[in-house]
Amino acid sequence: MSLASNSNYEYKVGGIVPLNNQTYVKRQADDDLYYWLKSGDFCYVLNSRQMGKSSLLLRTMRKLENDDFACVKIDVSGDIGTTIEQPNQWYDVLVEIIADSFGLDFITWRDNYQSLSLLKRLSKFIENFLLAEINHKIVIFVDEIDSVLGLKFKIDDFFTFVRYCYNQRAYNPEYNRLTFALFGVARLSDLIEDKQRTPFNIGREIALDGFQLREVEPLAKGLEDKVDNPQTVLKEILAWTGGQPFLTQKLCKLVLRAKSPINSGNEVISIEQLVQLNIVDNWESQDEPEHLRTIRDRIFKNEKSMGRLLGLYQQILQQGEITADDSPEQMELRLSGLVVKCSDKSKPPCLKVYNHIYQDIFNQDWIKKELENLRPYGEYFTNWLDSNCNEQWLLRGDTLQESLEWKEGKNLSYHDYQFLSASQELEKRETQIAFEQERQANRWKLATALSFALGITTLFGGGLLWQQFIYCPAGEERVNGTCFKFEASSGEIRLFVSNQNSALIKGIKYFNLGDYPKAINFFRQAVDSAPNNPVPQIYLNNAQARQQGNPFKLAVVVPVENEERVAQETLRGAADAQTKFNKANGLNSRLLEIVIVNDANKPDIASKVAQLLVKKYPGVLGVIGHNSSDVSKAALAEYEKVSLAMVSPSSASTYLKSPVFFRTVPSNYAAAEKLAKYAKNTLGIDKVVIFYNPNSIYSDDLKKLFEKEFTDLGGSIVQNFDMTNSALDAEAQIKRIVNQDQAKALVLIPSVEITSVAILITKINAQLPQQQRLQLLGGATLYSSKTLREGGSAVDGLTLVVPWYDQNSAYAKAAKERWKETIGWRTAASYDATWAFIKALSINASKNTVIENLESLELSCSDTSGEKLKFWADGNPDRESRLVQVDRNAPAPHDSGFGFKPIEDSNSNQSEC
Repeated sequence: MSLASNSNYEYKVGGIVPLNNQTYVKRQADDDLYYWLKSGDFCYVLNSRQMGKSSLLLRTMRKLENDDFACVKIDVSGDIGTTIEQPNQWYDVLVEIIADSFGLDFITWRDNYQSLSLLKRLSKFIENFLLAEINHKIVIFVDEIDSVLGLKFKIDDFFTFVRYCYNQRAYNPEYNRLTFALFGVARLSDLIEDKQRTPFNIGREIALDGFQLREVEPLAKGLEDKVDNPQTVLKEILAWTGGQPFLTQKLCKLVLRAKSPINSGNEVISIEQLVQLNIVDNWESQDEPEHLRTIRDRIFKNEKSMGRLLGLYQQILQQGEITADDSPEQMELRLSGLVVKCSDKSKPPCLKVYNHIYQDIFNQDWIKKELENLRPYGEYFTNWLDSNCNEQWLLRGDTLQESLEWKEGKNLSYHDYQFLSASQELEKRETQIAFEQERQANRWKLATALSFALGITTLFGGGLLWQQFIYCPAGEERVNGTCFKFEASSGEIRLFVSNQNSALIKGIKYFNLGDYPKAINFFRQAVDSAPNNPVPQIYLNNAQARQQGNPFKLAVVVPVENEERVAQETLRGAADAQTKFNKANGLNSRLLEIVIVNDANKPDIASKVAQLLVKKYPGVLGVIGHNSSDVSKAALAEYEKVSLAMVSPSSASTYLKSPVFFRTVPSNYAAAEKLAKYAKNTLGIDKVVIFYNPNSIYSDDLKKLFEKEFTDLGGSIVQNFDMTNSALDAEAQIKRIVNQDQAKALVLIPSVEITSVAILITKINAQLPQQQRLQLLGGATLYSSKTLREGGSAVDGLTLVVPWYDQNSAYAKAAKERWKETIGWRTAASYDATWAFIKALSINASKNTVIENLESLELSCSDTSGEKLKFWADGNPDRESRLVQVDRNAPAPHDSGFGFKPIEDSNSNQSEC
């Protein structure tokens, strides 16, 4: 052994390992990729950065060329780039690279086929140039394929083109000579933006694992002059790096350049010191070439998901490993390189931290610091956990509202959702107490003031009484003793803050001026620039109705400020019905105007909204809304006072009863009966556990009705759990349910605002061994893309009882085309609600005639979203609930790998449509 390092040996830290470099480590992936490409299989190697993908590509390409294959490599990031503005330019560069590599005439191809579509042009290039001129077997290697995610346009057609080449093998044998190999840092599902297309599921995935001890002999040669036992040193290096190629090469280089040799017996302490001094300590400043910061930045690249990724990583760090389920969050964490699938094939798939270096750097203290920086409520949250969930640390007022706004669209931890839910419940209680105290104080003040005013009327008149007890700030007015801001618009204001549409803003300006022709012009532009936003469409219809004169008026009440997705879904259905009616020139040339009203989906606000709606809009003939059952109940009493019909497209609680109340969704009774029969009679489940919100009349009602139906069928409810209870340890309870209570299913009935808690419960269930996992059942509040997006594989198999599923109806197809996405049940139900009102109109319509007409209404399938509609005497529709199940192969929204599919139910009545 010598203190001098091997001068002819240079470890490659970062970048592609050159062909003549001695430190290349051959792995199983080398043989697999070479074998399958030589066999003609399409292949893809998708993994985290700095795992040796490009080096693997280079060597496989050289081996195939030695076997008389014609190969070309396209680096999407370097050769094509992400600054190209138009799709045709991207494809031109792609073809030019291939043509230049093989000496083909790119100019002739471009000139001759310029007028064809992109896919036609590409197929002509393959058939008339590439396969016609090159007689060898051809492999096109595409590196850095994830760079397509940074383009300003969709590149889905490229993957359609690759699939086309694969499928053409069945029709044209020449295509058997053409093969593709894709390399990058992405999931296949990430690469295709349009999820309505056929999934890109051709080809063979090549697993690229870290270095194994049996494979690293090439690395030992460089250490021979510096250490007594190279194999022992390498074993200790791999113990720290887990075989991660970049770190393994870096640590070998550190050994080679160390001042002191590593003597026999000192391997453990020597390698540990090198790791601590040169990698872990002050890691950010020593991270050259950059590696650790790449991992960190990958986790932090998306603000909406970073909280959930940190929470998931924290769980892995605490437990050592968790069950692998290939959910979007798990896959994203794997692509960061921070975690890896366990290599032990004798047990179920699991995830663990890739290596000890990552574990030492990205430790619990790091997670805690980053989560505190991430959360605007970090200090409160930490103190709440440390104090065993003491209420004094919960959020209130503006801090709570800012935190709720911040959490929208993010995937947070189970405890985050518990904390925010508990904060909301506390604020609700305190608001009710404060309101009652204020009401009592105001009564005393008013009595005192009136007595005082009567004594000095001649001196002060009524002015003092007005200023002190009735006056409210500008834009607000007094309702039930408090000042309140009523938000409603037919086109006068921009209700949704996210509607940053200049044409919409100009249209609003002219609508307020009464210049309806100009308003119509700008609202049309707003519709064209935001085709999936229903507000410009409703404002456009309203402007046309105002211009024609004497419109009918309906109100749609939605949660504008805090549940915009729900509001948009509801407004789409109303917009569709309004557009259909107005385009047909309405009734006796009277068109329909829709007033959009905000109730924030909060009962206390909804009651005031209802009072002011009937006061400020006496011409409104009906109300479409509200969203949740609790909110509908709060508003219903006000509508009943003035005989104003309310048709709800989303409130299912049987507690809702009134002569003016109707709904287009089946009630909870129908839903409970359907779900109970499916659980007991179809699945054969005898014992279930229910998670619900006792403070929600929807959740509490469905829970009680399901209990009755299920027990009447001979089943039993093992236990009920309050999902809003901050002290609930869901993980411990589920394990106890499985091991002691022997329940077979979880029934999840969250209210709208706590669906995230239910989704996290499904994730806890997914961590159980496969044979112990509970069947998942649930209510309609989980029937949303949010469940699919946040739940991933944890909700696979979740069965929901829902009010509607008819994606093949004429309306569903037309609405999908109109709004550029598959519609949900709220859109269908609000369409039916709006159309029910339209059919209840008459030339001399009044509130009373509308109610009378609704009571006798019968709509055919062609008039609705796909199912006949008539109301029973209690306002419930003559409709059944439906069953849907989360499935990997069902049509999925663009941000999830799962979708909902209908379940055939032998107990269902056959649809007459």
